[in-house]
Amino acid sequence: MKKSSTVKKSGAVKKLNTAQSLLANIALKTKLLPMFGGEFLVKQWKASEQVKYINLLQGVGAGACEIEQLLPQVQILAMSLVDDKGAPLFDFKWEGNNPVFSDADAIDTILENRAQEASEVFVEISAFNGVFYGDDKEEIAAKN
Repeated sequence: MKKSSTVKKSGAVKKLNTAQSLLANIALKTKLLPMFGGEFLVKQWKASEQVKYINLLQGVGAGACEIEQLLPQVQILAMSLVDDKGAPLFDFKWEGNNPVFSDADAIDTILENRAQEASEVFVEISAFNGVFYGDDKEEIAAKN
């Protein structure tokens, strides 16, 4: 059973709906990301995850400027996700050159959840590239 993605906002817990959570996680953790944003975005995202993993090992949190740089990527991902009828999973409208999402908390949820899952995503990337960094059980599981 799939756990729901959540993030704390002012003491309340915000939950994505199942489709939003599932598709966002699939897109962020697998080789399907090129379908949602192009090859350059994938390379940029992978580099970001590697930096996050190294920061995680060193006990350094993500800086505000890093989060700010990742927001446009999350917005592109959110605008690309559609249901089986082609309707967007995340409603938005344009104000100037910026997308404004009707559920901005959902976008923040995707962004914040990926920081919590940096290690898992890095293992996925390592497995895809055939690179492993030790005898970590998670890496061995990803390899098999």
